[in-house]
Amino acid sequence: MSIKQQIGITAEIFEKAHTFADDVGAGLGMYPNGLRVLRDISPELLRTVRQAGYPYECRRWERHNGTEIVEAEEAILSNGEDELNSIGIRRWKLQWVLFEHAKTMGISIQFSKGTVRVETISDDLVRVYFADGSSRLTRILFGCDGGKSNVRKVVAPNQSTLQYTGITCLMGLAPCPKKTKGISFPSSDRKDFHAVFFPTGPDEQCFQFHFPVAEEKADKLNWGNLSQTVGQQECRALAAELRDQGWHERFLEPLEQVTHAVRVGFALLEPKLKTWVNGRMVLCGDAAHPPVPYVGQGAQQGMEDVGVCVTLLRHYCFDEVSQELDLTNFAKAMKMYQEIRVARSSEILNFSKELGGLQAKRSGQSEEVEDLEHMMKGDILMYGTLPIMFPGADHDYKHDLDAAIVSDEGKVHVSSQDAQAAFDALFTGGNTVNDQHGVTPEDALAAFEALHLGVPMKVSNNPGSPRSSLSHPISL
Repeated sequence: MSIKQQIGITAEIFEKAHTFADDVGAGLGMYPNGLRVLRDISPELLRTVRQAGYPYECRRWERHNGTEIVEAEEAILSNGEDELNSIGIRRWKLQWVLFEHAKTMGISIQFSKGTVRVETISDDLVRVYFADGSSRLTRILFGCDGGKSNVRKVVAPNQSTLQYTGITCLMGLAPCPKKTKGISFPSSDRKDFHAVFFPTGPDEQCFQFHFPVAEEKADKLNWGNLSQTVGQQECRALAAELRDQGWHERFLEPLEQVTHAVRVGFALLEPKLKTWVNGRMVLCGDAAHPPVPYVGQGAQQGMEDVGVCVTLLRHYCFDEVSQELDLTNFAKAMKMYQEIRVARSSEILNFSKELGGLQAKRSGQSEEVEDLEHMMKGDILMYGTLPIMFPGADHDYKHDLDAAIVSDEGKVHVSSQDAQAAFDALFTGGNTVNDQHGVTPEDALAAFEALHLGVPMKVSNNPGSPRSSLSHPISL
C-alpha cells in the first residue's frame, strides 16, 4: 500500500495462507511508531485500524494477587497526538482491515502462494517459485515471509540461524471486559514467570503467559493455534494451578473463559542478521528481525521497515518528471535502508530483551524484587513511564530518513535557534553567536529556508556558516 501511495505502482502480493480467517493468532498491541506509518499511507486506514481495536489508557504493573505496584499514563508515548495512542487489536481484525484497504487501492492478494525458493535470473530480474508449482518473474522482490523465511536463505545464506530462546508463551482471547484500564503486567511467585493482559475491545481481552521451557520439552511441532478443546483444557488447568498460588480472580477469569488460544515459542536469529538486501531482493519484517514481544515492537518494526524502504525508493528511484520508477540508484537506496534498519531494529530488540529480563526479575519475593519495584516507581515518577518504552513507541521513522538523506546529500540539520540567528545576522550585519565571521546572504537564506520551509541546510565552506554553531541539531 505504501508503494502504491508514494510511487503509484501496484505491487503484487503473494500470501502463503489459504485465506484470512478469524481464528488466526490472538491479539497484539499497536504503538505510535507503527500507527504513524499507517497514517502516512492513509489517515482513513489509521482510523479504521483504531476502530477495530481498543485504546490503552494506562500501563499498570501489579503483583499476582492484584496489588498495584505503579501505573503510568499511556498517552505520554504519543506526545499529545491522540490518534497515535496505543491500542490492542485482534490479529485477524488487523489483517482484514489491511486486506480491505489494499483492495480499495486496487491491490490484489493471491492466496495459497507460499514461497519455496527464489533465484536471481539477471542483474535486474528475480524469479519466485511457489508451493503450488507456479512462479513469477519480478524486478524487485520484498521478502516478508516471516521468521522461517525462504527468501532469507538466498539473501543471506548461512549468515544466521533461528534459535529458540527458552521461553514459551500461552496466549488467548476471552470475551470478558478487563477489570482495570489499559495494559497490565502481573508478576508471579514463580521464578522467571510473568504475564500480560490487555484489552482488544470493550468486552474482550488478550492474555499472554510467559514460561521458561527447556528446548527438549518445548513441543515445537505443536506451536500455533490450539483447537478449542485443547486450548480450553490448557487454560483452565493453568487457572486452577494459579488459583492455588494466590493469583487474583481477575487474572484467572480470562483463562476460564478463553475462546481461542495459541501456544508459541519465541525464537531469534543468532547472530542478528546484517544482510537484508541482495541484488533486487529485500527483506522486511520478521524475515529480517524476528522479535520477542516484551516492548510490543514486533509489528511496529515491520511497519517502520516499510516506511523507511518505500520513502527511500521514492527519493532515489522515482522520476518526478516522467512519474516512473528509475532503478539506477536502487542499490544505493537499499544500502541506506539496510544501514538504517539493521541498527534501529537491533537496538529495539536489545531493549525488548532487557525489558523481558526486567519482567522475569520481578518474579518471586525478595529484597531484590522490592528494590526493583522502587526503582520502577522512581522512573515513572520522573519520566511518566518506564524510559525503556520511549525508544520504540515514541520514535518517528522519518527522523532516521531525514538524517540519512541529509548526510548523503552533503547537508546538515540546523537548529531553529541557529537558523534564526543566522537569518537575523544578515540584516543586522552581525555575526552568529558562536562565529567570528560574517554570514553570507546565501548562508542566511539557507538558514531561513531550513527554519521556515523545512528545507535541510546545505553545508557551506564559508567559515561564517551557521553549521559551525550547531549545538542542538534538529530535523525541521
